[in-house]
Amino acid sequence: MNNKAIFSMIIAALSFSFCPLLYAISLETASPLAQAFYVQLFVTIVASFFILIVTKRLDSLYKPLISLFKLPWETWSVIVLSGVGGYMGTLFFLWALGLMSDAGASIIMEAWPILAVLISPVLISTHRASIRLLDIALIILLFIGLSMIYASDTGITLDQFVKNPIFMFENGTFDDFLGIICAFMSAFCYAWAGVSRPYFLSLLSDRFNQTYLLKNGECYSSLFAFWLTCLTAMPLALISAWYFEDTVFSAMNNLYISIGLGVLLTSMGCFYAFSLMKATSSTINLLWYFAPVLATIWLVLFGYSQLTPLLILGGFLIILANLILILTNKQTTNEIA
Repeated sequence: MNNKAIFSMIIAALSFSFCPLLYAISLETASPLAQAFYVQLFVTIVASFFILIVTKRLDSLYKPLISLFKLPWETWSVIVLSGVGGYMGTLFFLWALGLMSDAGASIIMEAWPILAVLISPVLISTHRASIRLLDIALIILLFIGLSMIYASDTGITLDQFVKNPIFMFENGTFDDFLGIICAFMSAFCYAWAGVSRPYFLSLLSDRFNQTYLLKNGECYSSLFAFWLTCLTAMPLALISAWYFEDTVFSAMNNLYISIGLGVLLTSMGCFYAFSLMKATSSTINLLWYFAPVLATIWLVLFGYSQLTPLLILGGFLIILANLILILTNKQTTNEIA
């Protein structure tokens, strides 16, 4: 396999593994809405700098953006909804961190590749009938893993879960259940954003690609789509934080964390996309699953989570389902990542 693809995927996984820890630290002094706004802001700024570094030209930002306004609304709506999905994924994840164990929320959020399998046929017309029986089995495995993580958060032991899995719904609180829902919605939103970005690029004309994207290098297209996604979600992030959160500037206490998250998330997006472009097989995604393992380790080491047998087993089932999906999926990686 291409060494550049392997190296890029390792950097992407390592970058993202630190994000749950930084999110958890930031919530000690900032609300989810305020922190989500500043993360969106700095991801957009950092992505802009990445584009300027790659192209060394200021017009690589505004020229293609101006030309995009000539596109029909149907095409624009894809990237707008992708941006909204990415922002809501961050917001749901921050809410989940405040309602359940940080490690559990991080592992559940990593279920997005399986959800992408369901979303991909909706957007990509050539794969309308691509959902297999194995995919359904993996989704069932995913929900078993989710149930175990939920049971872990309610204080149920592994023995109690095995004897009576329904018991956890009697023992859990509303916050426990809501945390699982938020973590799952975070995974769904990230899956939607991940699938719709390359779909948006596929809708662009050959003329547009030749004029603005391809001439700026092989990784520019993915980087531009990532930046555009972040930019289109900025109005929603600003309005949400300003209208619903009267302490929006409290996140300024976490300015260095927001900048760090901007760098890490942009690096993750760029290196992940570049790795998929260079890879000759979808198995390159196997390296990505260092991310949830490392994220859990960082959270435990810094005292933000505790490991339980159910958390470990539930996380193992979710990661296992993703690995089986990667090893058996015949679609191109760019369509589901």
